[in-house]
Amino acid sequence: MVATLKRNGFERLGDLERLDTLPPGTLDDEHLALAQRVAAWCRGLETGRPPRLHFGEWLNLFLPPRPVELLRAHYRLTSHATGLVLYRSTLRGTGRQLDLSGERIRQLLNQTLHSLRQTIPLQAAEPFYRAAEKTLKKFGGVVEAAQLVLTKDSAMWGDLAPAGVWLLLNDLMPGRITVAEHYFCLCSHEELDALVSALRRHLEASVTLVSLHDLARELPLPPGMGGRKNIVEALRVLARYLPDSLVTLGDRAGLLPLHGPACLRDIMAGGGDEVSLRQLTATFNRLVQPECGRGSGTLRVMLDSDPDVRKTAPGRYALRQADD
Repeated sequence: MVATLKRNGFERLGDLERLDTLPPGTLDDEHLALAQRVAAWCRGLETGRPPRLHFGEWLNLFLPPRPVELLRAHYRLTSHATGLVLYRSTLRGTGRQLDLSGERIRQLLNQTLHSLRQTIPLQAAEPFYRAAEKTLKKFGGVVEAAQLVLTKDSAMWGDLAPAGVWLLLNDLMPGRITVAEHYFCLCSHEELDALVSALRRHLEASVTLVSLHDLARELPLPPGMGGRKNIVEALRVLARYLPDSLVTLGDRAGLLPLHGPACLRDIMAGGGDEVSLRQLTATFNRLVQPECGRGSGTLRVMLDSDPDVRKTAPGRYALRQADD
C-alpha cells in the first residue's frame, strides 16, 4: 500500500487528506479503508489529541483484516490460558489454523510486523509499552500471564489476552519487555540471569527455608527492576520456577533436595506417632505453591534416605527417636 501511494505522489502523512483524488481502483477496498483510518488518526495527532485506542483498535487502525487475523491466531490473542507457554504458537501450528504452510506464515508475519514498525504505528503503540512497564513495576518487575488478567490495565488490551499482546509487543520491539519461559520481566535477560543465580546461591547457602521478605532485603537487585517496592511478589515468581524449588504458601523458599526433608519432618512431628505416605504427600502439597508440588514417589525417596526418619510399615513413616 505504501509503495502504491508513493507512486501516486503521496510523500507525507498530510497527503493522505487527498485520498479522494486517487484514480478509482488504485487501492482495493481494504487498503483504502486502512488509509482513511490512518488519515483520521493523524489529524488527531496534529491537534495534540490523538484518539485513545485499546490494542484491538490499534491493530485494526494500522492493518487490514487478514493480517489482524494472522496475529490473533499466532499470538492466541483470544485465549484465556493462564500459562505463558500456552501462548507460544509455532509457525506450523498457526499454519494449520489458517490452512497455510509454516514458511508462508513466517513470510506474512515478517511483513505484518514490518508494517507495524513504521513510525506512526509505533508512536501510537507507545501507551501500550508504558502500560506494560507500569504493570511490571506494580508486581516488582516480574509478572505471570495469570496475573495480567487481574490488572487494572486490562482496558488497554480490549477483549484480547494480555499475555498474547505482550508477546506481540516484544516481537515488535525486542528489549522493551523481557520474555522468560514462564513470565515477563522488566530487566534485561542478562540482569534476570544474574538475579536468578544470586537467588539460587542464597537458597543453597541456607540451612533452613528463607523468608522471601529477608531475601528482598539481602539480594542485589539489577537497576532494571525499578527498586525494592513490591519485590517480594517478583521473588515469589522467580523462586517458584527455579529447578527443584520449594516455596511455601507462607512465602518461605528453599530447594527440595536441601530443605524438603526438614519440611517432611515438621509435618510428621504434627501428625502423631506414625504418618502414611499418602497423608504426608497431601499435606506437603497443601503447604507449597502449586508449581512446587510433588508426587509420592519423590517424597518417598527423600523419606527413605533421611536418617532421622524410619519406615514403620509399607507406605508408613515415623520420626526416629533417640533410642531407635
